[in-house]
Amino acid sequence: MMTNWHCVPDASPCTNSEFVFKYYNTTCGGSTTTPDWESFHCDQTVVESPFGSCDATLSALDFTLSSVIGDPASIYGWVTPDPNVLTDGEAIYIVHHPDGRPHEISHGEGANVDVDGTVLRYYDTLDTEPGSSGSPIYRESDNKMIGIHHCGGCDTAGVGNRGMLMGDIYPLIQEFLCTAAVEIAPASLEGLAEVEGNGNTVVEPGETWQFTPRVSNTSCETEATAVAADLQAGTASADILLVGANADFGTVAAGTTASSVSPVEFTVELSAVCGETVAIDMLNLVATGVGPFAGTNDYLTRTLGEVVYTTVFLEDFSGGITGDWTIVDGGSSTGGVDTWTDTNPGGRSLPLTEPFAIMDSDEAGSGETQDEELISPVIDTTGFDNLSLQFGHDFKWYSGSTDEQADVDVRSTATGGAWVTVVNYSGADTSGTVTVDLGAYAASDLQIRFHYYDASFDYWWAVDDIYLLGDNGYICEPFGGLFSDGFESGDTTRWYWAGS
Repeated sequence: MMTNWHCVPDASPCTNSEFVFKYYNTTCGGSTTTPDWESFHCDQTVVESPFGSCDATLSALDFTLSSVIGDPASIYGWVTPDPNVLTDGEAIYIVHHPDGRPHEISHGEGANVDVDGTVLRYYDTLDTEPGSSGSPIYRESDNKMIGIHHCGGCDTAGVGNRGMLMGDIYPLIQEFLCTAAVEIAPASLEGLAEVEGNGNTVVEPGETWQFTPRVSNTSCETEATAVAADLQAGTASADILLVGANADFGTVAAGTTASSVSPVEFTVELSAVCGETVAIDMLNLVATGVGPFAGTNDYLTRTLGEVVYTTVFLEDFSGGITGDWTIVDGGSSTGGVDTWTDTNPGGRSLPLTEPFAIMDSDEAGSGETQDEELISPVIDTTGFDNLSLQFGHDFKWYSGSTDEQADVDVRSTATGGAWVTVVNYSGADTSGTVTVDLGAYAASDLQIRFHYYDASFDYWWAVDDIYLLGDNGYICEPFGGLFSDGFESGDTTRWYWAGS
C-alpha cells in the first residue's frame, strides 16, 4: 500500500492505521454507501521519503510504501505504477476520499495539467479537499498510476494542487513491485522431518531427513507452467547424499507459492563432523519458455548436533539479595534506598519479576550521590569450553542530571584479579535480556559486579534472572555404524556404572 509520508511517517502511526476498500456510494449521486466495505491493518513501513514542501524534490517525495496484514490484492486487484513521464496536458484523474467521504473521481486535462520538474500541478476540475492526501493519480489513456496527490492550492495560478510523479518514486520502490512477466524465486521450505535416525529432533551423522522445497511466482498476471529447480549440497556443506534433487512444482499461479510434488531427502554421511553445517543450495529455477532464474545458496542450513548448556550459576532474587552477595555502598549516604536493594522502594513497574535488585537514584532523593556495587559470590566456571552470562535488566537514564553509568564487570585469576568491564550502559534507556560471552574470563574464582555510579537524583538500574551458562560446543549421537567414544570431550553422561 502507498500513501503520503505526512499521513504515515513511520512504524508507530502504521500500527494504528487501516486501509479501507470498497467504500463508495451504491448509486451515482446517492448517499447510501456500500455495507460490505473492508479494512486491512497496516503492518510495517517498507520505503519512506519525507515531506519537505508541497513542491516535492527528489530527496523529499512525501510517500510511504507499507505492507498490510492480509491480501487485499487477491480481492480488489492492484494498480500498475508507471514510471513513464507524463506530458503537459495529458488527461488524468484522481480517485480519492475528499473529507473522508465515499470515493469520488476528479478529472482534468489540457491547460489544467502541468508537469513542472518533480512537481505535478493540476487545476480547475481536478479539485481535492483535506482527506485526499495519498490518493493515486492515473493517466486516463491507459489507467496506469503516474503520481500521488499530496497538497492543495487548486485555485491559485502557478501553484495548483500538487503531486509527486511516479517516475521519480519508481526507482525507490521497484524492488518491491511485481511484473507481468513470469519470475520464479525460492520460497521458504516446509516440513523438515526426520525419516530415520535417533528421534531426538537433532540432525546428526548417519541420519536421513526430508523437506519440501517451495517456490513463488512473483508475476502479477502470468501463471508459470512446468516449474522446476535443482538442489545440491553447498560447497562448504558437511558430507551428505541427496535423493530427489530435481524438484518439480507443476503450475504456479501468478502471485502464489507452490510446494514441490515430492519431498527431497538427504542422508548425512557418518564421516560428517559434529558442529559442521549441512547446506543445500537451490539453483536452475525454470518454467516453460523462461529461466533459469537466480536461485539461492544455503536454501537449507542445519548444524550437526546440539549444544547442551549447563547452568553454572542462577540468581533470580526470589529470596531477596542474600548474604552471599556483597553490597558496596560508596555514595554520599548509606543504607536503605541509597544503595542496592530488593524492596523496590519507588514501586517501579518494570519488565522484570519481583523481587529484583534495584539501585533507585531517583528514590534516594536530591543531593545524594551513588557509587554502588552489587557483587556476586565466587563461582567456579572451570570445565567448560564456552561460558556466557545472561541477565535481565532495566536501565532508566535521566538526561537532566549527571551522566550516570551502569557497568557489568567481571574478575577472576584470568583477569589478574582486576575488574574488567564487559558491558556499559549510559546516555539512553535500555532494557531486556542480555547475553555476554565470558569465555575469556572463566576460572575457579569468577565474580560478577553490577556497578551503578556517577549518579545523583537520576533514575534507576534494576537487574534480575542472572545466569552463567557453560557448554562444550556441539555434541552428536551418530546414528548407525559402529559406536565409539574416545572421551576427548570429557563427556561421560551417556555412560553408567553397572558393576557390583
